[in-house]
Order: sequence, then structure tokens, then C-alpha cells
Amino acid sequence: MLPVLAAADMTSDTLSTMRSGTTTSTLSRITPAEVHTTLGRYLQADGLDLVPGDFSYRNMDLELDGTKRRTRRLGQLLNSVRADYDVVMLDCPPSVSLVSENVLWATDVLLVPLVPATLSVRTFDQLTRFVADAPGNRPDVIAFFSMADRRKKLHRALIESLGASGTKRARVAGTVIPALSVVEQMAEHRAPVAEYAPRSAAAAAYAALWAEVSR
Repeated sequence: MLPVLAAADMTSDTLSTMRSGTTTSTLSRITPAEVHTTLGRYLQADGLDLVPGDFSYRNMDLELDGTKRRTRRLGQLLNSVRADYDVVMLDCPPSVSLVSENVLWATDVLLVPLVPATLSVRTFDQLTRFVADAPGNRPDVIAFFSMADRRKKLHRALIESLGASGTKRARVAGTVIPALSVVEQMAEHRAPVAEYAPRSAAAAAYAALWAEVSR
């Protein structure tokens, strides 16, 4: 049976890779012909292939800038495995760059974790404006609140106000990921929270979020 999910850690800090229990590898110059071999090499579990992150990815903008159709390079890579996966997820650095433009061209949905803080909401507004003004493909933007502590007045206020109607350019998921120590333990366990704490409130929240955004 073919894997249903492929994930690529495109960050130079490699946190997603570390939490999955995978070692990093330099893959920033992968070609379309090499995608199948690369994904198969880093099989993590039944139904999941992972392309690990690497510190060299800090130079990805420079490498993309030197290619033809520099804003569509990532899309070309993903097209080569389109028939082999139901879902492909990209863990992207939180910045607006040439990598970001490639993501916009290549994806159907942009899922944005949102800490319930004023500065985070402001940055999210800037991101949605960037997507709205971008030429070509414009993915749907869905934000979700993460690291939320409902004991804090500001957190409650932002979740209630923004979560009720979203924004003009994006919707906000109703599912909220709570700030719990079991989530922070992912780095220690180097595994998804659903694997080492499947009955926890955090695991239930992530499952509910996936059910909501994948509809």
C-alpha cells in the first residue's frame, strides 16, 4: 500500500525532523527524478514518508533564485509525486521569502499556527495580505490557535474575537491547541504526541483539528 502522507521539513532549525526521530540530510538540491528515492529513504512509519530538514536550508532562497521559474520549483517537485500521495505537508519557516512564494504556487491550503497574542495576530494579517496580493495561485488560508492558555485574559479575548468570524481574507479553525506540557515533550520523545500520549487532551485536539481542516 502506498503511503498516504508525505511531509517535508523545509526549516533550517530542523525541529520537525528532530521531533520525528529522524536525522537530517542535505536535500536542498533534490531534482524531480530523485523525489521518489528520497521519500522512500526516510520512511518513518506506516503511511508516512518524511524528507528531513537540514541547516543548509537557510540558503534555499539563494538556490531557488538561480533556477528557472524560480517561484514554481517546489511545485514541479511535488507534481512528480502527485499520484503517489493523498496529502503532502510542508513545514515552512515563518517568513515571507522566495521559499514562501514557491509554497503559494504549490499548495492548496496554507495552515497557519497562531499564538493568541497581539503581535502574532498582526503578523497573520500581514501574511493574509501577502497571499491576497500574490500573483497566480492563491491557496485557502486557515489559521488555528496554538499554545493557548485560557487562564489568560488576552488569550481568551483573542480566541473569542478572531475565532468567531475569522478575518476578511482567512478563516480561523474552531479547534484550539492548548498549551500543555505533554506537547512540549515531543522534543524529548522525538515522536508525535498521539504516539506517546494517545489519550491526552492534546492528542484529541490535534485529531479534532485535522478532522476540521481536512473536510
